[in-house]
Amino acid sequence: MALVVAGALALTGSAHAEPALWDLIITSNIRNAPLSHNENAVLEGRVVDHGGDPVSNATVQIRTGQEVVHVRTDTYGIFGYEIDGFGLLPGEHIVNLVASLPDGQAGLSSTSFHVQGDLSASAHTSRLLQTEEARKYLGAEQGDFDRDPVGQTLYNYYHELRAKFLKEEVLQRDLDEEADEMNRTRALSEFAQQRLIDEKNPGAGTFSGVNKEIFISGLNPKIKDLVGRQMNFTINVFEEAQKAMARVLEEGGTYQEARAAYLERAAIPRNVMEAFTYGNQTVLDAWNRTSTGAANNTQAAEGAAPADNSTKAPVTEPPADKVLAKLNGTDIRVGLSGTTIFLNVNGTMVEFLINGTEIVPVSSGQDPANSTR
Repeated sequence: MALVVAGALALTGSAHAEPALWDLIITSNIRNAPLSHNENAVLEGRVVDHGGDPVSNATVQIRTGQEVVHVRTDTYGIFGYEIDGFGLLPGEHIVNLVASLPDGQAGLSSTSFHVQGDLSASAHTSRLLQTEEARKYLGAEQGDFDRDPVGQTLYNYYHELRAKFLKEEVLQRDLDEEADEMNRTRALSEFAQQRLIDEKNPGAGTFSGVNKEIFISGLNPKIKDLVGRQMNFTINVFEEAQKAMARVLEEGGTYQEARAAYLERAAIPRNVMEAFTYGNQTVLDAWNRTSTGAANNTQAAEGAAPADNSTKAPVTEPPADKVLAKLNGTDIRVGLSGTTIFLNVNGTMVEFLINGTEIVPVSSGQDPANSTR
């Protein structure tokens, strides 16, 4: 509710005159603000003197744009007026108030109200064409102002303004059609999304909520924290992917475009997951900077090993953990992850890949000398 108290200062004619208070104080507000488009504004106000006593029978001039009306206060100093909302453009509007008495006492105040809605391209021009002056010159003939240069200028101005209005109307129709098409596309996308949700009926997932905590609590204590951080990291990326998909649909994109945005955001490169596992914060930070929702991803990754702030170069190699493999009674120690070995099995060289938990044969009969690994 807008409330303005007129404690305005009146100046005398002298250049060095000291300011003096207005004789009357006006309080006012718009009772039903904010307004919808074309809704009337109900103005309420009261006029009092500096002692707080109501001033009755005071004349209050109300000016809104080009409209000026006069009302009188009642016994309690209260006045009111309903401002016609037709033609009021969306945006902020100011109402200027001047109260006066026959003995010369006066007061000045203003209040404002907001009209909701979007301003069309032709709204302002349309309002200019609705004035009495505009109707006068639009309904006249050009020859009526042959001997009136001012009238000729105004005649040309309002006819050019009407031509501009007609062009703006065409532009506004195109904009409205584009907006309608976007709304239809958005509605179809939302319908398709909801139908897919109803068909698939996705639940909370195997590893979410309480189930996630139960799963993590049953892990080996050595890897429990690491797995928990990885799961939180992955869940956060999944949520960001859902938000990216929703944004595309809200902006009128197709379901295919939304799905592409989801997949692009949900994809986590292998080097990022490995960097998370081994505490390489440099790689994580670089990925966060190049992906949307970087702040949320950083928060989800909280608890990962901090970056080395010393002058040493960051460690990018995995730790020297080993896995023990027993082949034909012989113990072989190799790197924990990403290690390739070649073994002679019954006269054939076989390539094996250590993937972190097991030894997997990759190919057979390959010459190690020709390997690029």
